[in-house]
Amino acid sequence: MSDCILWTGRINSTGYGVDGRKLAHRLTWVQANGPIPQGLVIHHECRTRLCVNPEHLRCLTHLEHNQIHGNAEAWYERQRQKTHCPQGHEYTPENTITKRGKRHCRECAKAYSREYHRLNRERLLPAMRERAARVRNETVGRAGASRCGERHP
Repeated sequence: MSDCILWTGRINSTGYGVDGRKLAHRLTWVQANGPIPQGLVIHHECRTRLCVNPEHLRCLTHLEHNQIHGNAEAWYERQRQKTHCPQGHEYTPENTITKRGKRHCRECAKAYSREYHRLNRERLLPAMRERAARVRNETVGRAGASRCGERHP
């Protein structure tokens, strides 16, 4: 087999090269061989997701592709056996969030949230202030919620 030709452009979250919204290896297939027949997938013979060498690409049915890569249950079993998140944090009961059957690292979720709020602070600040004022007003409106004109609890 010849050497891989690695995609040098943008890479998506699953490790495939992308050009806009299209997968690079699929674009390569179309350029080299014409349209991908309906119901078929493009398989990397070299198992390198960034490879765009047309000699390494092959059209397969979903069934053939699953037979090569193993069935879904095998994939889920591999996921269950992972003890650490991609950033290296251990999956412990204290550090694991389960949403819709998937495990998420609590430490990574906190880091993502901090970074998101840091980058979007100016956009989010008015909504946060409005929410705080609404909560304050609801609290003051309750009987006995405030003891003085300064609205202290």
